[in-house]
Amino acid sequence: MKKFPFFFLWLAGIVYGQQNSFDFYIEKENTIPVLQLKSKETFPCVGYAIRASQAWNNDTVIIDIRGFLKPANCPGGLDIAMSRFQLQCAAKKQFWMKIRWNATVDLWIISFDGENYTAEPVRNMFTSWMR
Repeated sequence: MKKFPFFFLWLAGIVYGQQNSFDFYIEKENTIPVLQLKSKETFPCVGYAIRASQAWNNDTVIIDIRGFLKPANCPGGLDIAMSRFQLQCAAKKQFWMKIRWNATVDLWIISFDGENYTAEPVRNMFTSWMR
């Protein structure tokens, strides 16, 4: 019996499993824009968080995704990882958003019409707009 094909199936599973991707959207909560970031990958318990930070450089918000945080107690079940935080851009009608994960950078143009946010991809390798 040959184990050769099994090895390549296993290797493909490992490589595919390491290609994380994320969904995001921005909603307004009491006049404050809030970024909702969700993994597409599921984790072995409920409550995983995405470790991320934000920084502003003129008209560009930079979101650095640095990994995942396991919850203190790990309730059973499969679930996605999530993170949400306020963006300090309440007065901006349009801005750029860079999302960095490892060595890859996605770039989006975010627009606000006074009621809703929309996003247009300039370069998206691992992120997608959820609305």
